[in-house]
Amino acid sequence: MASKPNEKRTFQTLSNNDNQRERSGMSVYLEHVPTQSLPVTTTAASRCVKFALVLIAAISTIVFQLWLPSTVTVTDILGESTPCAGAKDFDWYSLEPSRDIRWTSCYSDQKCARLLLPLDYDIPDGPATAIALRIIPATDKENYRGTLLLNPGGPGGSGTEFIARRGIDISQIVGGSYDVLGFDPRGIGATTPAARCFDTESQWKLWELQRDTRLLNLTDDTVHIARAREKLLTARCEEKIGGEWGIARFAGTHLVARDMLEIVERLGQQKVHYWGFSYGTVLGQYFAALYPQKVGRLIIDGVFDAYSYRANIWNTSLVDTDAVIASFFQHCHHAGPEKCALWEPSPA
Repeated sequence: MASKPNEKRTFQTLSNNDNQRERSGMSVYLEHVPTQSLPVTTTAASRCVKFALVLIAAISTIVFQLWLPSTVTVTDILGESTPCAGAKDFDWYSLEPSRDIRWTSCYSDQKCARLLLPLDYDIPDGPATAIALRIIPATDKENYRGTLLLNPGGPGGSGTEFIARRGIDISQIVGGSYDVLGFDPRGIGATTPAARCFDTESQWKLWELQRDTRLLNLTDDTVHIARAREKLLTARCEEKIGGEWGIARFAGTHLVARDMLEIVERLGQQKVHYWGFSYGTVLGQYFAALYPQKVGRLIIDGVFDAYSYRANIWNTSLVDTDAVIASFFQHCHHAGPEKCALWEPSPA
């Protein structure tokens, strides 16, 4: 899909906390480390730890596949995200962004637009972001109730892609009296500027090849290698999307909440109706706290602790995960060797 000269495609984007430490990719190549040749501890305790990590990864993968778009994860968010997944015949960048919403027919019976909003609402005439919007119009005009905004989670989930995957289902759930609208948050999908640290898709693919097998080769150096990669990634993203007007400074959850308000008001509506999943529940909580008088009907589905998200970066979830894993091994021990293949006698 062609893009305009000054607008590049996004291969993956994300937002991490209020400071939005964008980690969408990097063009730093790492030499392959032959981890299989490194010494591996084979004690019962280490096997239990490795199994626990694999178990966590498997559960996370299953939950991710069931709840989120195919290119977005919850905590492991370095992946690919294209501006128009599922419909290669539509060019988002052919839409001229404007400060009012100008709908264009797209994807058969749907409509798309790109809305210009300030990067910094304190400087309304400064640099802008073009928010990608995709809507399934209401069919019951006589009982029209407004527009329902969606966020699929992530952070880093594309709302326009979510419309492609689940929009019709959600429209049927809420009935034909609501428009169902998905938007790509700042830096995500077809929204520009893109929060992207990779220069090319091939660089992202190389990074993915080195990243995706990390749980299959756990060694004494695993943590050190992962930490080194994260440091390189952070430095690269700071170079690409940092700076005074870099998108990383202007992609916080509170700004996305303000964008939601602007979208609805420019549609000529007074209240925001919203359905958010996973991280989208954090966005919903932010919106309700910032603009309580603007809340219409609000659904937060798969609720996450917004305070923990802001202050502790999922600390409570990590503590609960430790408790779950500890409980698993306790039950395994009580079950005995006939019912639990991981059973071993407790050390003296």
